[in-house]
Amino acid sequence: MRGGLERINADLPASAKRSLTFLEWDAIYQDKAYRDSYVEIKKLYETNEQFKKDVQGNSRQVLMNRIGLQSRVEEVLSVGIEYVLEELSFMLAYNDLDPKTKPIADHGKTKFVYIYYEPWNVFEKCVNGEYGNAPKEGIGFVIAKIVDLGN
Repeated sequence: MRGGLERINADLPASAKRSLTFLEWDAIYQDKAYRDSYVEIKKLYETNEQFKKDVQGNSRQVLMNRIGLQSRVEEVLSVGIEYVLEELSFMLAYNDLDPKTKPIADHGKTKFVYIYYEPWNVFEKCVNGEYGNAPKEGIGFVIAKIVDLGN
């Protein structure tokens, strides 16, 4: 994906080119704030039945409806669950990541908004503290409708 975005940007007219920054997941996995968040989310998954049920349901839905693995969902479900736990851990830790870990050092210093293309109930409920966890301050969630303008 990174290479594709870089090629697209390179082919744009000079006035339309943008500075691109990318997350380096190897650095994120080593970041203390991320690791602490992951431990917290993993513990929540292991101890809160509703959170576990919601994560599993979300993972099944993505695997079946977006990735199209209807016949193999159960055999790859653990991978989908791990992906959700890692993504949640990252988003909940973002404000506290070391500035060297972030693509832009001061990004999310006081707050940030996560833009997504559809509601994500697990994330919203987690941020709101609806799984018995503490609510997370300074994190916003925006659902953006993607419209093909036929360019």
